[in-house]
Amino acid sequence: MRNAVAVREVLVNALLHRDYSLQAIDSPVTVLLYPDRLEVENPGAIYGRLTVEELGKANADTRNPYLAGAMEVLGLTENRFSGIPVIQRSMEEAKLPPAEFENGRGMFRVTLRNASEAMDLLGFCAVPRSRKEIAEFLGLGTPAYAYRKHIQPLLASGKLRPELPQSKKQKYVAVDG
Repeated sequence: MRNAVAVREVLVNALLHRDYSLQAIDSPVTVLLYPDRLEVENPGAIYGRLTVEELGKANADTRNPYLAGAMEVLGLTENRFSGIPVIQRSMEEAKLPPAEFENGRGMFRVTLRNASEAMDLLGFCAVPRSRKEIAEFLGLGTPAYAYRKHIQPLLASGKLRPELPQSKKQKYVAVDG
């Protein structure tokens, strides 16, 4: 992973926001490095009222306020709810796909992807491709997962566009430039 700023923010956030309750104390923060991505998973789903879609756009409830305050005093964090925007801005500046956030039962996962996979997919989509074709190209089992984890982030970043908006047989094509 060539984006040290995003990796640092993800790791600090994982340690700061993890669940330290008795039910989760034996569950570690997990860092998995794959050739195409870095995944960081921590115990404890998003704390409070926020949803994944609201991350970085609204003030979050703080699960560990004393730890957050200590890290701010040490200069390790700003404690200003700026971590997610810093991660996304850093990924964009590095010309990498946006970070992916997944909130599950008792866990929260962040995935940072390398450019190679996105670039390969964009190259594959130089001609219009269906969700099924994209899923098969990526070696994924379901088109729905391919859409959520790969197509949607590229659509959001403007690197991919629908060929025929509103079509039931939608295909996606890479945007030049």
